[in-house]
Amino acid sequence: MKKLRITLRSDLCAGSGESFGNSVDTDICISDAGLPYIPARRLKGCLRAEAVQLKKYGSKLATDENIQRLFGGKNGFEGILVLENAVLDGAESMERWLKSVNADPSAEPILKDTARPGSVASLFSYVRGQTKMQKGVPVDGTLRYTRVLNHYDPLHVGEELVFWADFSLKKGSEDEFSDELNLLKQCCMALRHIGLSRNRGLGNIKVVYDAKKTGEETVVGEMSENEQDAYQFDEGQLKDKSEMICITYHIHLDAPVTLPGCSELISEIPARSVIGCMSTEYLRNGSADEIFSKLFLDGTVQWSSLTPVISGKISAPTPLFLVNLKNEKRYANCAGEDVRGKKQKTLEGTYAVETKDGYTIAKANSHIVYHHTVRVEGQDGMLYMQQSLDAGMIYGGTVTLPKYLAENVWNIIVKAPLRFGRSRTAQYAACSIAGVPKISSCAMEEIIAETGEPIYVVLQSDLILSDSGVFAMDNASVRDKIAMELGLNPVCEVPADSVRSLTDRTKYHVVSGYHSMWQLQKPQLLSLQGGSVFCFISQERKTLPRTFRIGEFKQEGFGVCHVLKQSEINKLQYISKGSVDRLNEIKGTDKILVNELRNALLMTAARHAAENHALQYAKSHADELETGLIGRLRLMTDEAENYEDLLNHIESIKDSDESSETEVSRKLRVKQFVQGLCGLYRLEADRLIGNCEISNEIGNNKVVQRKILGEWKSLLLFALHIVYYEKGGQ
Repeated sequence: MKKLRITLRSDLCAGSGESFGNSVDTDICISDAGLPYIPARRLKGCLRAEAVQLKKYGSKLATDENIQRLFGGKNGFEGILVLENAVLDGAESMERWLKSVNADPSAEPILKDTARPGSVASLFSYVRGQTKMQKGVPVDGTLRYTRVLNHYDPLHVGEELVFWADFSLKKGSEDEFSDELNLLKQCCMALRHIGLSRNRGLGNIKVVYDAKKTGEETVVGEMSENEQDAYQFDEGQLKDKSEMICITYHIHLDAPVTLPGCSELISEIPARSVIGCMSTEYLRNGSADEIFSKLFLDGTVQWSSLTPVISGKISAPTPLFLVNLKNEKRYANCAGEDVRGKKQKTLEGTYAVETKDGYTIAKANSHIVYHHTVRVEGQDGMLYMQQSLDAGMIYGGTVTLPKYLAENVWNIIVKAPLRFGRSRTAQYAACSIAGVPKISSCAMEEIIAETGEPIYVVLQSDLILSDSGVFAMDNASVRDKIAMELGLNPVCEVPADSVRSLTDRTKYHVVSGYHSMWQLQKPQLLSLQGGSVFCFISQERKTLPRTFRIGEFKQEGFGVCHVLKQSEINKLQYISKGSVDRLNEIKGTDKILVNELRNALLMTAARHAAENHALQYAKSHADELETGLIGRLRLMTDEAENYEDLLNHIESIKDSDESSETEVSRKLRVKQFVQGLCGLYRLEADRLIGNCEISNEIGNNKVVQRKILGEWKSLLLFALHIVYYEKGGQ
């Protein structure tokens, strides 16, 4: 994958369109961990604007056709350029480390404090104020504060801040689209300013096309040869497997994912989106042949939706018999516990995995994003919002297929550029395979239900039923279909002595989709939502399948049913709250960048601690120095080459003119003041910082110690400045 290198030539405000509390009116784009980035949609829009300008200037490459083919157009037309957010070098690993520190209860308090998103954002940026002036007088009510990204890199002093944006072609080869890529090169050279106040000194940048990182032959995060071998298909995996197999795989959300219909209540990646992505990869290297039909059209291969991975297991929508008892502040399994008469709240929007004695539930994190539609001449772009799944989470899914198609499906999964949902060519949708897929047999598991024992059928995915071409989604029709499949009585006759309410728990919603090829929306269909529960009573001792599928669109993950009997439900009483798995591994040279970030954060905390200590020290020792000595010591400090040189300068102060008003000579008072703040005969970090938590944290960190010792002169001058004004500047 190629890269764009964006080097800041000035401060930058890549605005997020949001404020930060009452302290910042216009904020920049920062990640959840506090790291700055330049949104891909913003960068792509600026590049497109330069292409339009190049067309006006007569560039032969900047034709309407090339611009639309490269950047896309209206009505959902996608261009060939796939552009990622511009991020700092090693940003992914740094973000994982920051989040792991904040989530670790055993982490040092000072480290957790410095790793807060606000502290990280302050390391890379600052807040500036501005107001409207009228006839030389500030206008009331116009003071505004803007967060601005620093021109220079805080991790590498003296170097300009650099962002890296990955880009690739959605389809075709470089030779096929040589004109479009040459146009992109011209746009990169022409792009000089982005962001807010770009005509007022901010946002000056330099963009380099297909840049290479210094000292790096391969991109960090790419697979090594050993890793590539692990992802190769091995026919030995199919030995002793049944004719039908199941491939289980996990993916990592590298960027936020925006899905049609995505909300806080529905946060899975539908199988329709998975099939669309995988079929595109197949057609990239082949044609719509018989294998294509078996993989994606006729139901020979059944793809599941991608749901959050919790504790290493692929989850399913939480069964509706799991509820939150509001007054008791706990979760309960109302299929195994009598909760009648208690205030119940369903766990909508959550996903669950089964454990030995219960369930672990979790909710996928999401956020709302705001964008404008493409502007048309004479009209402003319309502001719209959409829900996005947070980046960093692990999702998983399965593929059920005949053994002879295993290699085809395996190669598609591990090689396909995984992009799901909207805005697939910029800022969103990017995912990657997480770990090597696993192959297992699809042996039919069975359970035995005793006579009179309640049976619960839980939908693990959405369900759509039709009868003679007419969709039949009423409760009675669904019960009849399930009962027919299992050979049960559709009428649930509850025993008079039952302590449980054996009622169905269902929820409906509307599913739809979008045909990218034809630019048409799919029909909206009423569907039973995953997690719905139907209860039956076994009339006789009966063998039942553990899992079965019914209804329409089975190849798209619909209609997966899971069967539980009452004796099993009674054992699933412990319900705990978990979280969606995340990728925590830090690879290769990224550890160096993480260490540099850690040192920079600790240095910031140490500098703040040293400034506070110098302030308190100056106030408590203000009476020891008169104004004349303060001025002389300032001059000595400015002229001193190092701390030892300053101590030698102090020795030049004469002792012969001891004042009758004090028992301590001027030389001794100056020396005591300086040595008390900086160190006796050499600089001491503990004295500069004071006795606080940060001094213990940096005790073995030679890099931070060396940097804070290098601040001795500014800290001493700061203390002298405070002493001077404590005396009233006399």
